Amino acid sequence: MTHREGYRHEAGTSGERLDRYWSAYLSGSGWSRTRIRKWIEGGKARVNEAVCRDPSYRVRQGDALALEAEEPAPGLSPDPGALDIRWRDSHLAVVNKPPGLSVHPGGGEQEPTLAHRLLHHFPWLRDEGDARPGIVHRLDKDTSGLMTVALSPEGRKAMARQLARRNVAKEYLALVHGRPDPESGEITVPVGRDPAKRHRMRASQAEGKEARSEYQVLRFFPDKEVSLVRVRIHTGRTHQIRVHMASIGHPLLGDRIYGPQAFAAFKRRFSQTSARFVSRQMLHSWRIGFIPVGSSQAVSLTQPLPKDFWRVLVHLEKRTQRVGITGVLGSGKSALTGLLSGDRVPRWDADESVARLYAPGEPGWEMLRRSFGERYVPHARSPVDKKRLLREMSESESIRREVQALIHPLVMGDLEDFFRSCRGYGMALAEVPLLLESGGREEGLFDVVVGVYCPDQLRRQRLREKRGMDPDTIRSMESWQASQEEKLRNADLVLTNPGDWQGLERAAAGLHSVLAGLRRRRLHRFLDWLRRSGCL
Repeated sequence: MTHREGYRHEAGTSGERLDRYWSAYLSGSGWSRTRIRKWIEGGKARVNEAVCRDPSYRVRQGDALALEAEEPAPGLSPDPGALDIRWRDSHLAVVNKPPGLSVHPGGGEQEPTLAHRLLHHFPWLRDEGDARPGIVHRLDKDTSGLMTVALSPEGRKAMARQLARRNVAKEYLALVHGRPDPESGEITVPVGRDPAKRHRMRASQAEGKEARSEYQVLRFFPDKEVSLVRVRIHTGRTHQIRVHMASIGHPLLGDRIYGPQAFAAFKRRFSQTSARFVSRQMLHSWRIGFIPVGSSQAVSLTQPLPKDFWRVLVHLEKRTQRVGITGVLGSGKSALTGLLSGDRVPRWDADESVARLYAPGEPGWEMLRRSFGERYVPHARSPVDKKRLLREMSESESIRREVQALIHPLVMGDLEDFFRSCRGYGMALAEVPLLLESGGREEGLFDVVVGVYCPDQLRRQRLREKRGMDPDTIRSMESWQASQEEKLRNADLVLTNPGDWQGLERAAAGLHSVLAGLRRRRLHRFLDWLRRSGCL
């Protein structure tokens, strides 16, 4: 026996397949897209009052849509599926629910649920004649982690009483888009059902019920713009965490109901890396605490993250290693950067950035013309007179400082844009001769700074022979830079340029291995942090 339930509404967007549209609209019902497609093919869908049997029909904005769903009559059969019991006594049990398993039948759910499995493992629950045996609170189908179930009428009453009095401690781990500001806080916006979409909730001061959530950012993944947050809920509204985090602009990663646009953008940017592993909203019931029946001592349990969740975390942590290459004039920075980058590693050059900024009409050109008039930019269309600029910067400390104050922020901004464009790469290289002088190290732009050392006599000889620079020019250019000793002292790694190409190739290969080792070490530190935090 079945009974039928009808749904009607007007399409607000266009271009999506009819089966996908209904699947998204009824996403909280438990009905699969396959089942919805069969209903459409069976003539149970209407578009503008006409029967539509084509699941691939593209919905148009303003279409009047209707669907007649079939829901099975009540009645559960035991299912021998696995049940991960983390704690139990004669009245209550705590189970670790895997993602993808519904808690109980509803909305056309055809597959076995947690309730079916409870009947198999605790057959006496059938005697209670309950359509939801053992269920006293629930988790969404795609939410993983701990939940309590009642094994006796006494257990059900005791847990219901603690839930009503808000004495059950419930903490979750979630991945959310962006970085909440402030990084910890309380959300108290009431939560109620969305009148336009039956299976969707919304934050509403006027129509919602009291809801309270506390959150704290545990870690921010800057490359992916995603945060790991801990959330404690003091009320148990449907979809409370998902609605509350979305209400402050940080929907859950993978949440196609409350954060579809943010997740779509994430998938476009990281389709080949992190996004491949996100198959659900990333929410996990991490900790639960309650008082067992007949006891005054609270029980507190923690459940580490399931494999799919921590695998996403690992890929989020794999951010681009930002490597700065610096050194004095003629030390071999460019040659080393070229050897390290090859054809696969993106690279950036500060000198090239300055050349772009000095092009007519560009920000550096505008700055010089505005600050110095026609001194370095003779007329509105002329390029920067770089020879005069370099000469006067070498001769006058005040001019040098003024020019650097104008240009260095622009160069650092260009560098930041470069690093942002490299997200998804394992490493990105930036050749920055004035890294120390520009304050780039203090601004935290680099994960690793490599200083290139070359004996003064050797590099000056090469400058004379290969670049045709006379000793006075060399001394002048060196005079307004930090010394080789200062640059190397402020570097994380120092590479010695032996002065021959083969020797530099060997040194670059060794440095490449060291940098790869640092990336692995960073990932291991992250995994250790997850273990210490109880997440793994």
